[in-house]
Amino acid sequence: MNTVVDLFELNLTLTNPKLSYNHKLNAIVKTAAQHVPQADMTSLWVCDESGSIHCIARFDKQSQQFSDGGVISNDNAAAYLEAILDRDILAIESVREHPFTKDMNNEYFIPAGVYSLLDYILHDDFKPKGVLCCEARSEVSQWQEHEKTVLKRIANSSSIFFDFSTYKQECG
Repeated sequence: MNTVVDLFELNLTLTNPKLSYNHKLNAIVKTAAQHVPQADMTSLWVCDESGSIHCIARFDKQSQQFSDGGVISNDNAAAYLEAILDRDILAIESVREHPFTKDMNNEYFIPAGVYSLLDYILHDDFKPKGVLCCEARSEVSQWQEHEKTVLKRIANSSSIFFDFSTYKQECG
């Protein structure tokens, strides 16, 4: 697996006007899944006018299936959003107990079977517009530095080409 080649291929996909928007979203989450070995699921989320976040693309590594949908309300995600906006990246080994994420247990983590996350913010014109999420269905002892580095590269690359005009609201 060659990260440089895969990021180049992702950039080619994102800039190809002949490919559908959904194809491009799926390429982002699948590339993240390929390069973050501990992640079972990868997803792309955007904010709405109420501050809630919506999943617009998801890839389940176990089933090799793409999907979308799902909303996490601002009421339950306020601590998480504040933390991700402050740091750009969150690497949490136990989401069900962590103060930034424990309020999202009933609405998202428990039903989805998620125990750990590695998330990176997406920007548009230096404003936070979405989140690229890597999630594990088991507790991760520690997210590796190479996983954090590659997720940052994928998120930054995706931010350049991602069409945020569809999603007008900022995350903060």
